[in-house]
Amino acid sequence: MADNTILISKYVQKILEEDEEVQSILGIDEHKIFPLLQPDNLNFPFIVHSRTSLQVFYTKDISFGQFGWTNTMTYTVSCVSDNYIQALELANAVRHAMEAYRLRNDDINIHPIQLISASEYTIDNGAFVEELQFKIEAE
Repeated sequence: MADNTILISKYVQKILEEDEEVQSILGIDEHKIFPLLQPDNLNFPFIVHSRTSLQVFYTKDISFGQFGWTNTMTYTVSCVSDNYIQALELANAVRHAMEAYRLRNDDINIHPIQLISASEYTIDNGAFVEELQFKIEAE
């Protein structure tokens, strides 16, 4: 199997788009989950997500003479709302969708995702941001 872990954002997008709890808070009428950055004219609430680091660990299977790899990624999901409680509820829903999620298919093997930290802050437009950091190991 080829290393397709650079595609991890594709899988995170799918996890969040298909989760009913996340969609019930965002509202299913609008697309509100964005990789890297959000459009300027967006209504609250919304999610922005991105891979913040990737480390590759190469291994060699001596018995077969083949090389392998495991990738460890740090992944950030930011939940943004103009209502503090709604931002908290959205972050909680994202945690439920992401934490312990695993996938194994022909393209990628994602080990159970782990939440490693959470922080919160406000931004100039009066929005509240709940930022979740996940550890994703995949091969």
